[in-house]
Amino acid sequence: MSSAIVNAFGHRNIAAKHCNTIEFTKDFEIGRKADCICGVSAQFDVKKLEFLKAKVKVEITIKAGAISEKIIAYGSPKLSFRNPNGIIIRKSNAINSKTIAIYADKSAKDLSRELAEKLKDPEQEILVEIKKIGEYDKLDFYEGLKLIN
Repeated sequence: MSSAIVNAFGHRNIAAKHCNTIEFTKDFEIGRKADCICGVSAQFDVKKLEFLKAKVKVEITIKAGAISEKIIAYGSPKLSFRNPNGIIIRKSNAINSKTIAIYADKSAKDLSRELAEKLKDPEQEILVEIKKIGEYDKLDFYEGLKLIN
């Protein structure tokens, strides 16, 4: 399988202002300091994310109502998904147990403010689609990332 879906909901405390990450959490409640979280009550199947544990280029689409935004990011053989409580998309190559993609071209603060406002509505359903769009042969951009597809 080379795609996965994450379903989540908005929350009144979503700020979408973090400069390095985007997170979707299974938690129902978040505090005001959680500026990377862009969706709560997330539902996803970790097994369907396994394709991200390879040298893949992915397109991540975040949809809230009629508004959608695309992010390009990369999987890695170093990913573990050991923490099933949430998923994180990172602009950097930092990896922890929630990381599903690295070297993303956007973080929470880079999302349109129109989308960020939608994410604040607790009734708003959020759909996150992650699909493989290519592969690469080097893990680190500083080593000269070369895309295969």
